[in-house]
Amino acid sequence: MILLLGVVLAAVLVAGELRRTGPRRVGRVLASLGAAAALTWIGLRPERPSAEPLSDALLVTAGATPERVRRLVDSLHPARVFLLPSAKSKLAGADAIPDAGFLARRNPELSSVQVTGWGLTNAELEDLSGPELHFDPAPVPTGFGPVTRPARAGLGEDLVIQGEVTPGPHGTGWVYLQDPGGVVDSARIEGKLRSGELGRFLLRTRPREAGRWRYVLRTGPAALPEAAETLAVEVAAPEGLQVLVLEGAPTFETRYLKTWLARGGAGLAIRSAVSRDRTRFELVNKKTTDLSVLSVLSANYLSGLDVVVADSRSLSALSSAERSLLLGAVKNQGLGLMLVPDPAKDGAGFLAEARSLGFKTEGAGNEEERSVRLTWPGRPAPSQIPVPSLPGELGPRFAVSDVVRDPVGRVLAQVALYGAGRVGVTLVSEPSRWVLSGDRRSFAEYWSALLGAVARPPQARGRLEVESGAPSRVDQPMTVRWSGPTLGWLSVLDPTGAVDSIPLTRDRGDSTQAVGVLWPRRNGWHRLGPASAARWIHVESRESWAGADASARLANTRLAVATRAPRAGGAGQAVSGVSRPLPLWPAFLLFIACAGYLWWWPRANVKALRTED
Repeated sequence: MILLLGVVLAAVLVAGELRRTGPRRVGRVLASLGAAAALTWIGLRPERPSAEPLSDALLVTAGATPERVRRLVDSLHPARVFLLPSAKSKLAGADAIPDAGFLARRNPELSSVQVTGWGLTNAELEDLSGPELHFDPAPVPTGFGPVTRPARAGLGEDLVIQGEVTPGPHGTGWVYLQDPGGVVDSARIEGKLRSGELGRFLLRTRPREAGRWRYVLRTGPAALPEAAETLAVEVAAPEGLQVLVLEGAPTFETRYLKTWLARGGAGLAIRSAVSRDRTRFELVNKKTTDLSVLSVLSANYLSGLDVVVADSRSLSALSSAERSLLLGAVKNQGLGLMLVPDPAKDGAGFLAEARSLGFKTEGAGNEEERSVRLTWPGRPAPSQIPVPSLPGELGPRFAVSDVVRDPVGRVLAQVALYGAGRVGVTLVSEPSRWVLSGDRRSFAEYWSALLGAVARPPQARGRLEVESGAPSRVDQPMTVRWSGPTLGWLSVLDPTGAVDSIPLTRDRGDSTQAVGVLWPRRNGWHRLGPASAARWIHVESRESWAGADASARLANTRLAVATRAPRAGGAGQAVSGVSRPLPLWPAFLLFIACAGYLWWWPRANVKALRTED
């Protein structure tokens, strides 16, 4: 279309000049053709095939020193040098670019790029997916490298931090972890490390209370630390489980369980049979004080619970209506039910209730009650103090998870699916023996494992998960996952009190989860999600954790260089299928010259034109 318009314009201009008489008619016709051709050129913007050599770009990233850049320029003689904003090196004639994607978009003819420094992030490598990469890595900076830790820890649980550290020029053999009260753990790095080598460490501590904690990781002697970084962790009290305990008689087991649950903030209701005609009720951490809700179980009351802990005597004493409601709430609404031995240690009655729930028992009549040391998830080593357990063991069954074992592998606690909920059974009769012996940790971990395995799934309230691992930093993306009621947006409260939101999209691999990406712009504590499932995440400054960032970039770039297939044709050959636009300035000059001549000629030849008229 543009070419056709140019031909029409040229024909009109030439026809107009041919109708005129006078001197220099040929010049006027040529000027008309030149003006029309110039406008057509500008409109068409023609291109020419590119035959520039490949592998002619040097990309300078953070960590590259000026000496390293000059050495590469002298040896490679790249046609162009590009500097990312994070690069501290300055080089005359180098082009500063905002990101790696800008390099790929503006220079599609490149088939090979030499990267120097600490390399690129995964996002930058995806943007620079076209060219073949070569890498000249810079040394890892002194200080802490990759460090992993949970972004959230439970109160009463160990906080485990493990990572790598690069010692300074004098080396170091120790890494320290300290909270506001001082050093809480230290680790010795075995062996003498040379400069640039990574030493691995593992630190462990147990936060004393719930809240938002900030720890300091440092190396070297206390008076002269060589490197130090802050590490933030949200310590959460056990989520407020709503628990109902049904017992055939008051026991010490319920007393110690009540104390532990109450300290963790759980809502607890207890219904104890004192005699045949008397029942005692108790509420702990409950908003209501109406004890009548416990006299007869109702569907409405059970819908607000997460788990029911019942011994075999109380379970068998339920009326048919209550038992039907309880099992219906487990099957249809996701309620959890945990069966425990009764105070009288009636093995026959307990085994009968266990079998009625679908569990298989073995060897119950071959031995008497025994004391055993136990293991459970998160506790691979057996507990130091043995506790009493009913004789026998629980047998294998389809869709059953083993929770507690003894050192010889016998299963003493299991959890099985029961419709939408889960039911569990344990043969351990007196876990309070741990408390009486001073081992409250084992008591807490044991009940956490049992209740966590059977409690109502958290999806009913909603659950927010933030990727754990390396500390979050300003301007670094952070993936969040939401499980629960459908949400299109996730609210974010930043350290200044400003409220923002991030969009959520359904995860293609798991339709029950929604995924979003947070790009924090300020350092400090951020609150994510609705109030019922809020999470606190601390974002470190952009300059912090330079060693961890450098290690991640080095690993990502090395992997990309090793796995990226070379582009066909190889370096130093011509690019096929790539074209560059021809310059437009000659067309502008030609148009101005021709149009100027056509404008000037009538005014300079006024007398000749009047004579002709």
